[in-house]
Amino acid sequence: MSVGTSPFDHLLHTNYIPSADEALKIRELCASPLQELARLEAKISQTQTLLYDLQRSYRQLKSSIDAHLALVTPMRNLPPEILQLIFIMTLPSTRNPVMHASEAPVLLGRVCSGWRRIAFATPELWASVHVVCPPMDYAESASAPTRIQRQAMEAWLTRSGACPLSISIWVSREAGLGGAAVAAASPYVETILPLSRRWRHIELRVPTDSLDSFHYLQGSDVPLLHTLAITNGGSLARDDWSGNLLFLQHAPQLRSLSLTHEGNVNLPPVPWAQITTLSLSPTQEFFGLDTAMSLSILAQCTNLHTCILHLPPSDQAHSLPSRVFTLPHLCVLSLRATNFPSTDCMLVDIFDSLILPALRTIEIEDRNGDLHIFPAFARLLSRTPCNLQKLKLVDITATADDLICLLALQSVNSLRELIIHDRGRDWRDEGGYMLSDALVRAITVDKADTSVPCPNLTSLKFAQCQDISDDVLLNFLKSRSRPPGGVARLRSAEISLDRAIEFESDLDVAVQQLGKDGLTVIIRHEDDAWDVRVSPWEGISG
Repeated sequence: MSVGTSPFDHLLHTNYIPSADEALKIRELCASPLQELARLEAKISQTQTLLYDLQRSYRQLKSSIDAHLALVTPMRNLPPEILQLIFIMTLPSTRNPVMHASEAPVLLGRVCSGWRRIAFATPELWASVHVVCPPMDYAESASAPTRIQRQAMEAWLTRSGACPLSISIWVSREAGLGGAAVAAASPYVETILPLSRRWRHIELRVPTDSLDSFHYLQGSDVPLLHTLAITNGGSLARDDWSGNLLFLQHAPQLRSLSLTHEGNVNLPPVPWAQITTLSLSPTQEFFGLDTAMSLSILAQCTNLHTCILHLPPSDQAHSLPSRVFTLPHLCVLSLRATNFPSTDCMLVDIFDSLILPALRTIEIEDRNGDLHIFPAFARLLSRTPCNLQKLKLVDITATADDLICLLALQSVNSLRELIIHDRGRDWRDEGGYMLSDALVRAITVDKADTSVPCPNLTSLKFAQCQDISDDVLLNFLKSRSRPPGGVARLRSAEISLDRAIEFESDLDVAVQQLGKDGLTVIIRHEDDAWDVRVSPWEGISG
């Protein structure tokens, strides 16, 4: 039976019901094709059997060949010293490795016994580790998870030989607070304490109550310590724990210090002249220091490269700085004031006291918005002969005109990345916003006049924009996507418009074209109305 030769072709795939005579003719018509179909099925079965036999023979032969060729693979013949170097390169480059079989060094030991022997004999693989302290298990069983993990950590560090150590200990939030968190963290802190002479990078997010044993350390006990970062996690703040860090004043190699805590804690004595990275993030008093004392400490940090200060509430009033000093190597400055206007006074004093010729990145966050720190900030950049690369301003009390004047400064001419997070809607009647049409027009390139602020800008992020229209924004993006000579091409722009999409706006269509021209643009719109969504399944069980 061939296609198109059946007298019933016109009835196929319909609901037609054949008569008895027609049904008989259909059966007679299909008799020969059914025999042919059976013959084809038998041939297919024979072919499949043959294919299966061939595939089985192929697999057996390939397995034998692969096993023989494995004997002569380059990897097998590499000297153990080369394998060790390769193994070391598999470690994470931006963090400490975790104690898990999914990544090196544990994963390397799961490949074969030979690799496991080499891995175990490579101290550098075990000289760094990140440990998460689980909730304390008070069971006496030798199989208790917490006991097994501590034993694994001890074995890990034993394999590190005499290598300098990089260790991070993080108490799990599942461990609870107070005494439970201290009980969870203390065994791990005690485990690393006898190894203090090999400490190089130590990061601890543990209850500060678990650091009591640090009180007995001397500077000679930490000859290699380069980085110490402590975050109080999991316990009620205590006012005297900084006394456990007295050894820092005699730590000969200390370069990076980060302290984050709650409560009133004094700043431990530190060899400030050798510090290159400093991060202080208290939530209450600023380590018992007034503005003058804080500036005195900063003046001693003559080798400082990165400075991050989060300024808590303070009762201090603004006072004129006694002197202006230079931090010749400071590249990154991040300052944040929180909670009360009084902390703005400290920011103003810091700005009026510094000269930062090497400054490349500055980030300012003023969540108060009550005092005007912007003039002091502008004075800092005016007297600082730097080549700023990144500027980030969050919730700063300033107008568009203030920001335009700032961006026109010579020290800002080299800016490559600009991030502005404007204030909320409640500020419309309090002097306006920084992010406005006036600002965007000021940084829009005019082909007839290329003396535009920030000619080297390549990355832009504006958040919570209130007063920027679509047309003005589009003109800016187009002017920066293909600028004239002397002005860098903008490569990325992320704009969050705190309003609904304008009627008949062609901004989204234009953004797609800009993407084809090499400018990545992300535009977000947020309607004034709350987006309240109710699930149609709410209230239904099962």
